[in-house]
Amino acid sequence: MTLEKYFNKEITNIKSLSLESPEKYREALFDPEKELTNENWRWLSEKLSNAERSRRALNYVWILSRAKTLSPDRFSHKGFSQAILKKIEQELQENAKGKNWNLILQNLADIKIIDTDSFAELRIEDEIFNRAAAYIKSHQLDANPYIWKTYAAEARNLKLTSSRRMKEIDFNATAWRSIKDILTHYRNDWTTPDHWVSFANLAADCRVAFPEKFPTIELNESFWREIKEKLDEYSYDKTTAGFINFLGLAANLKILAAKSVAVTENGLEITMPVKKLSENELFIPERRKF
Repeated sequence: MTLEKYFNKEITNIKSLSLESPEKYREALFDPEKELTNENWRWLSEKLSNAERSRRALNYVWILSRAKTLSPDRFSHKGFSQAILKKIEQELQENAKGKNWNLILQNLADIKIIDTDSFAELRIEDEIFNRAAAYIKSHQLDANPYIWKTYAAEARNLKLTSSRRMKEIDFNATAWRSIKDILTHYRNDWTTPDHWVSFANLAADCRVAFPEKFPTIELNESFWREIKEKLDEYSYDKTTAGFINFLGLAANLKILAAKSVAVTENGLEITMPVKKLSENELFIPERRKF
């Protein structure tokens, strides 16, 4: 099943015997504004406010990045305060001391999604990108097939933070086959309750990192039905883990349902499908020539 559902009906203007075709419309398979309830939005806003006041600035960054992905209008952001920006830099330095390069890369990608100007203000040493690129390349030699899940996530983050370094990654047909094998495993692993969640998260990473490959990933009716049920299940889990699962999955579902996803100088740009017309609206031409 393809993501795109198009409706195109030719309409005959009887008097002039000319044919007019309305613009094609496409329905979003996941629209946060429709799928999320008022309670969900309040929950997200409360968690975001609490995180902003917490001691860990990067926790706030993680939540805000995904909140903005879900709804740029609800969570518009015009830059971090100097106090928070200073805390972010301190925490990034702590992660660098621990050589946690993949976590640093995720932190930087989140900041880039939130605010490109704040990202540009950060003093990011070149070593971070050197280490991250080397770390991603090393996965291609790893015999563990599940390393490709990590590979896709890190490639996504590297593309968001340094497109130049992303071009250094040799993403070949063998690498894509390995990722597709993991996707197939997740799709068919009915013994694992969260198998569709793992599938969705990996597919979303692939859409950002390797957009040219995304059309080959099948998102069928079974996927959308069951993944929405899982999201609803997460929404009732008011623990910290439940919130993280809910927000992370919701943001990735928007990426999967989007008309287009692109990494630009403005960060992660997501274009959603236009609203689908009703059948009555679709069959009636907007202009009549009588």
